Amino acid sequence: MIHTLSLLDNEPGQYSAIYPRLQSLTLGSSHLEDHDISPEGDPKHMIELNSSLTSLDLKRLDGYLFADFWKTVSCLPSLKSLRVRYTALNDRNDVDAFWNACLNLESLCLTRTQIPGSSGVLHGAPFLAFPRVRILELDLADELSHMEQLNTIRCCPQLEELIWNSIPRKEILELFAEDVTRGQWPNLERLTFGYSNPDVESGRIVDGIQYLSKLDMSFTGFGPHCFRALQRHFGTLKELYLRESSGASSKMLREIMCSCPHLEEFQAGIIKAKDVISDSPWVCLSLKRLEVCFVFTRTEQDLQSKVFERLSKLDRLEKFCVGGWASWRKRSAEEVLDLRLDKGLGVLDKLKNMKHINFYNTTQSLQENDIRWMIANWKQLQEVRGQLNQYSTKNISLMDTLQQHNIQTNESLRRFRLREESKIRN
Repeated sequence: MIHTLSLLDNEPGQYSAIYPRLQSLTLGSSHLEDHDISPEGDPKHMIELNSSLTSLDLKRLDGYLFADFWKTVSCLPSLKSLRVRYTALNDRNDVDAFWNACLNLESLCLTRTQIPGSSGVLHGAPFLAFPRVRILELDLADELSHMEQLNTIRCCPQLEELIWNSIPRKEILELFAEDVTRGQWPNLERLTFGYSNPDVESGRIVDGIQYLSKLDMSFTGFGPHCFRALQRHFGTLKELYLRESSGASSKMLREIMCSCPHLEEFQAGIIKAKDVISDSPWVCLSLKRLEVCFVFTRTEQDLQSKVFERLSKLDRLEKFCVGGWASWRKRSAEEVLDLRLDKGLGVLDKLKNMKHINFYNTTQSLQENDIRWMIANWKQLQEVRGQLNQYSTKNISLMDTLQQHNIQTNESLRRFRLREESKIRN
């Protein structure tokens, strides 16, 4: 039985099929200028025939999403999740019908979606609320004004997770911070800001949240104010993403690893080896995914083994990105962790759950014995990404060794794509 289905082109008859157990449906089109205007070619027809849907994802469906379509969506008895991407609604009737279709959702995602005339609908309308929405994602530029976006968030009083990938003006952030501080969203515990926001306002928001388990401030203005506010959440944090947040200093990142006992996923920039080697032990022993860049000066190579010793305590680790997300190459005097046996790799034999290793943004000099050690000791290893050796022929040879043991690499992906392209040409 089919439970998940993706239809990305409007082929004749594809919207006339019935799937009794269908739960998740993605509809999209890549050639809208030729869209089928017959009843059987309308995605509304597909939805009418499959009322068991719990999740609906709509992408690039201009020319279809009229009021009648949204009225059909609103009749789905079990629909909990709706994603609308790269689409434009046409007029006020369509907009009203769209918002009404959202009333019983638990998850709503709007990405680059034009929603004209929403100001009157969302501002000061007490009858319009989304009391069941727990997850809200907004990735909008000019499609919805910043004030309208804030009012959309205000319409979701039971929010547990907010993903706000727009760039709100400073005064909008201040209003949002005031709302958070007043307890507008008492259940909010997972927060993502996708673009740069001032450190002071971000700090007020983080401080105002009662209980925080996830914070994603990648590419943002994370700095000392936000860090101080974050400290009171160290005991509850499970996921923290600070990649490319230049204001997150090495000492801040070190303190996070020494203070967050429940942290399971941590993405950040650069941690200096000299900051790692301190009297304070890491308490983040629940880490499953670690993506940071440990750096050493040329006179600190003796610290490699000590960093390996710290890493060996993370026995739940499943994914390790050696280069992190930092543009460390700009620091010509610094080198990254060198995953070779003669540098201390052997102590990581305790990491029996390791599945993914990523060497992007690093220069490694791995040898055959290092790769074979990984294969022998990390029995669950599934993929190794990035450059393993700076010499091309050696790099390919090491990837071949991994592929012989059914471990995915950059090279195996490239060869797979070449084979698929060859099939298409033939």
